[in-house]
Amino acid sequence: MPSYFQAGADPMTKREKKEARKPLRVKAEQEMLKRRLQEKHWSPHFVHNPRVSKTRSIIKTASYRVISWASTVVLAAWLVPTYGPAAFASVDAVGNTALYYGFERMWAHIELWADRKQAKETG
Repeated sequence: MPSYFQAGADPMTKREKKEARKPLRVKAEQEMLKRRLQEKHWSPHFVHNPRVSKTRSIIKTASYRVISWASTVVLAAWLVPTYGPAAFASVDAVGNTALYYGFERMWAHIELWADRKQAKETG
């Protein structure tokens, strides 16, 4: 006879107790993640969005690189001779971050090469 049937013994292990305390939603999410990770073509790092065209992504990427490069050149021409490279490096990092935020907000309002349904949903 197994030892957990003896008087005073707890039939559940610590792991089983922990699993029993989890809400059902958490258990369902964990099971779904396990199934997806076992699928052949699923990657947790990149989720393909079929509503956004590749043309839009390429144009968006290229235009950001041009704008970012231009802002870096302008900042370098203005800051390096006057304040030195250290000032340029710190201002460029913060400036490009702010520029990227504004760029993303601008593209959120452009419906070019975007799915009409997605554009209506996002506003």
